[in-house]
Amino acid sequence: MMRLAALVLACCPAAALRITRRALIPTATALITTKPAFADDEAEVKPKRVEYGPGTVEVPGTWKIEGETISESILGTITSSVRARSAATQAQSIDQFGNIDKLDLTKLGLRGNRGNGDVVAAKRRKDGDRLFYEWDLAVPPTNGCARSEQELIVCPPVEVALVSATVADGQLVVWECGVDQRQWKSYGKSLRAVRSSFRLG
Repeated sequence: MMRLAALVLACCPAAALRITRRALIPTATALITTKPAFADDEAEVKPKRVEYGPGTVEVPGTWKIEGETISESILGTITSSVRARSAATQAQSIDQFGNIDKLDLTKLGLRGNRGNGDVVAAKRRKDGDRLFYEWDLAVPPTNGCARSEQELIVCPPVEVALVSATVADGQLVVWECGVDQRQWKSYGKSLRAVRSSFRLG
């Protein structure tokens, strides 16, 4: 990928300017699809459903959620960047915000720079009659590339964010969680399952 970027810059400077983060999404995809390591074996532990924010989630039996932190009894902190929130909306369903592949994520009020993240995976989920949208995002640095990476056309993602959103009773409800590369390799599979277990009522 770096050789390709260098070739484009050397031969066609104008074309290089048209290369965006989305054009180089395979780099982010590689991060998202990395096979989780041993820590995801915790998923084999009998799960439990716990209240979180305006809804509930299902987590492995040895996991605990307190505030914005998910931890494990032996392995310690899994992530310190999880939250669930709601905000008033005129929409009756999440699909009124737009198609899942084209929805402006900045409208969801996501933390930090997640609203500008590259969509690596997206899916629709139904819980009864309620529709959820779910995304895996590769999140770029808020303030651009570090000095050591400024020769790159695209900054490496600094975070993987998992997002679930729905609409209920005039409220836009969003669950989100962010992890770094190390956390993702260890807990990505389990955190995806937690995200997809989020429900209301």
